Amino acid sequence: MINISKSASKVLKLNQALNAQFSRVRSFNDFKAAKTYIDTLKPKLACLYFRADWNPLCEQADKDFDKLSDTHLEYEFVKIDIDKAPQAKGYFAVRCEPEFLLLCLGQEMTRQTGQNQRNLEHRLFKVQEYVKGLNFPAGMDTYEEFHEQYMAEHTQLDKEINEWAR
Repeated sequence: MINISKSASKVLKLNQALNAQFSRVRSFNDFKAAKTYIDTLKPKLACLYFRADWNPLCEQADKDFDKLSDTHLEYEFVKIDIDKAPQAKGYFAVRCEPEFLLLCLGQEMTRQTGQNQRNLEHRLFKVQEYVKGLNFPAGMDTYEEFHEQYMAEHTQLDKEINEWAR
């Protein structure tokens, strides 16, 4: 019986190591390394996930985040441990864990606080559809045009959300 449990333990550890090796999620425990990597993602869509080991909600969020990374190939997925990289909390204005931040061209599109896979998946689709709908004329600065178009469409919504949050 003991030999079976030791073998099962070895198989489980090997399985976890393989999953970590082939995961689409990049994990960071260092703010500088995370920031450097995120800066290289600017032409792409990115989903950042801020987590803490002590938070029980993050255990389920870890599993959900891994599943989403397998189905949403148009995004780059980044996991940052706030306990080990506390500077990230201030830099990205993270209020609590788990928190998810969706970026396009390095700019925040939306964020979600709390663990809700369906809601996060909906946000991933919304941002992706929004970005697909953008038309950038040739020769213009892509970011400037994108930012102006986004702000024009979402300024009223932001005002309504701020009033509701008060």
